[in-house]
Amino acid sequence: ILCLYVLLSDLSCEKEKKIFIYFSFFFNDTATTEIYTLSLHDALPICLDIANDRIRHRILAIAATAAVATEVASALLVRIGTAGLTGTEAEDVTLLLGTQMIPPMPLYMIAGTATAIVVILLSVELAQRVGDAAWLRPIIYTGQLALTLYVAHVLIGMGLLDATGILYDQSLEFAVTAALAFSVAAIIFSWAWRSRFPRGPLEWAMRKLT
Repeated sequence: ILCLYVLLSDLSCEKEKKIFIYFSFFFNDTATTEIYTLSLHDALPICLDIANDRIRHRILAIAATAAVATEVASALLVRIGTAGLTGTEAEDVTLLLGTQMIPPMPLYMIAGTATAIVVILLSVELAQRVGDAAWLRPIIYTGQLALTLYVAHVLIGMGLLDATGILYDQSLEFAVTAALAFSVAAIIFSWAWRSRFPRGPLEWAMRKLT
């Protein structure tokens, strides 16, 4: 969801007439002590003219194909690799050949990156078509506060759940409900904040520091 928010914010570079995408990968588990990030120096900057429909659609097709192919290949490899194995041996093979988030193994990196590109390009497609719509403005504001909201989801969102003892061992329904509740709260907060201030609190601080 945050990926969509970010890409619906300021997409174009007026000077170069191109769109700049900065991929910064985050691998996280439910525990706040198990968040893995690549440094800003390791982030991959890519400059592509994805405002061009032909280029965007071509990259979208390639990324979607890569995502599906990697997931299918992973499922087949896990099935073949774990045949006849049980216990920890089967778990080790599944971790090595699977596309699960933790630990982030090569197939997860490929599938995750391809899926992220698909979401990014679909977001750009949406912004190109309805970017000036009034109903989209709160989501654009949310994208402009992406750093603040990322930190807030750990310190406040997960922090509250941890403090009340309901962070772990919850159902999928609970997780989805909690995520949607935070997303709605994030949109409302971002709309209210940006109605008064030009940048989010952490975005402002980062700009001052850099």
